[in-house]
Amino acid sequence: MIAIPGLREWGSGLEELTECYLKYSRRYLVEAGRVFQLKKEIKHPTVPASSYPHDIDLIAVNPSTREVALVSCSESWDKTLQKTLEEFEEYENFIRNSKELGYGNKVAVERKIACVSISEKKKSDFAKNGIEVLEARFMISELLDHLKKESDQKRKGAHRETVLWLLQTLNKCVRTEEQSR
Repeated sequence: MIAIPGLREWGSGLEELTECYLKYSRRYLVEAGRVFQLKKEIKHPTVPASSYPHDIDLIAVNPSTREVALVSCSESWDKTLQKTLEEFEEYENFIRNSKELGYGNKVAVERKIACVSISEKKKSDFAKNGIEVLEARFMISELLDHLKKESDQKRKGAHRETVLWLLQTLNKCVRTEEQSR
């Protein structure tokens, strides 16, 4: 019997894809947001790794513009616009007020959500409220473009991250399959 991956593995995969996309397509430095989670009152028992009901999954910094991006990841975005805005405001205040982080009030904070699917209406509503939606298919497409550019420049890329290696391998398999037809 084949084990089906649980929600934690699916979520980790989306986080890794988003992290890789932000690093290579957007040129951000990325940290896992677990370091920056805020304590919430928990009404049900959970395992220690997911002890907060909602969180910002990734925090990315663009060193050239000093922008900080807060990124929340979910397979399909089912939170309301109001709930999403409240969470981002809470974390933005945390980022600005935490002396240990050193960002302060002078840094620009971007709000992003990463998901596999979202309705066009929700996507439009989020965009109107300053939240950028990063869909998995678009992130994959841009990463494939990045790989093609590197390949055209004859870069070997032996030390790639897992997601880039997987995309490169899948791309080679597809090309090989198309050529054999």
